[in-house]
Amino acid sequence: MLDWLAHRAEVSPDHTALMYGDESWTYTALNQRVAALCARLSEFRIRAGERVAVAMPNSPDYVRLIHALARLGAVIVPLNMRLSSVEGIKQIQQSDSRHVVAMRSTSEIVSFWEGNPLLIEDVPIWARDESDWLSRPLDLDATQGIVFTSGTTGQPKGAMLTFANHLWSAQASAYRLGTLPEDRWLACMPLYHVGGQAIILRACLYGITVVLHDGFDVERVSRALDDQQITMVSLVPTMLKRLMEYRGDRAVPESVRCVLIGGAAATKQVVDEALACGWPISLTYGLTEAASQVVTATPDEVRRKPGSVGKALMFSQVRIVDENGAQLPCGEIGEIAISGPTVMRVLRSARRNCQSAARWLAAYWRSRLSG
Repeated sequence: MLDWLAHRAEVSPDHTALMYGDESWTYTALNQRVAALCARLSEFRIRAGERVAVAMPNSPDYVRLIHALARLGAVIVPLNMRLSSVEGIKQIQQSDSRHVVAMRSTSEIVSFWEGNPLLIEDVPIWARDESDWLSRPLDLDATQGIVFTSGTTGQPKGAMLTFANHLWSAQASAYRLGTLPEDRWLACMPLYHVGGQAIILRACLYGITVVLHDGFDVERVSRALDDQQITMVSLVPTMLKRLMEYRGDRAVPESVRCVLIGGAAATKQVVDEALACGWPISLTYGLTEAASQVVTATPDEVRRKPGSVGKALMFSQVRIVDENGAQLPCGEIGEIAISGPTVMRVLRSARRNCQSAARWLAAYWRSRLSG
């Protein structure tokens, strides 16, 4: 199997792959740029299996780097741009990253790293031997990235996501929301987030266009929706609220068929306002450890049952369990348990440690309860 970008360049060579500001690249052009980047990165001794931490904001270079590291067989470790330098170094060490790629404007995040980060500005766009890197076989079981969780309930942890995880997630999302040849997905979410990474990878699988922004700017997002035939956009609830406040009474652009809302729970007020304004919102629940979406309600389902995030996507199973792992009846509060092919890789040693810890805890509580 060819890597996804190389395959898409073969079957949709002239289709627009990426738009950023006034620039755009076809799949052929993007593939050539990625091949050149692979050639240069290999000269910097980035090898298959090695972890590469990335401290960069959204940019075409970041998109090329995602594809280039995949083609090299290296593992991307995207770093949150809001990390302090101490936090950034901690994640580099935890992920056992051997290389760090940054920009001059973001190098402060990795300033305490013992080595010298590779600055993307210093990597020439073209290379003489780029033809050797126009495609490579893809191992679906290989780790694509180590993406750190947000740390909502504790310290951020690195989730090891495979290409297979992303593939199953992309298929499940497409089965629920559909995909069209003319789709244009506006990506204003950070690419260090699993949702941002997912858009870049899914675009190649779907053969669609990514319209990339360097962040969320409500005026630019609104203008893009009006002028660039955007069909899909991923937002968190606060972004949606700001967008609605900014647009006021302006109608929802006819091209927009899905506004995917995730990252946090949307309040009833925001959902009601969005529905009243005609926004085709799709509420979703997901997590880094499961390669983004797990449960998603289509726009029609949200209109029928506002506030619901719908049912589990195809291939995933979701249960609500008690502290012992037993499934709870409908309406009871418990822990969300998820299984399926989108769930992150767990190392055998980590699995054994978890099982040993579970057995120890069970024995401990049995002894406490019995005596």
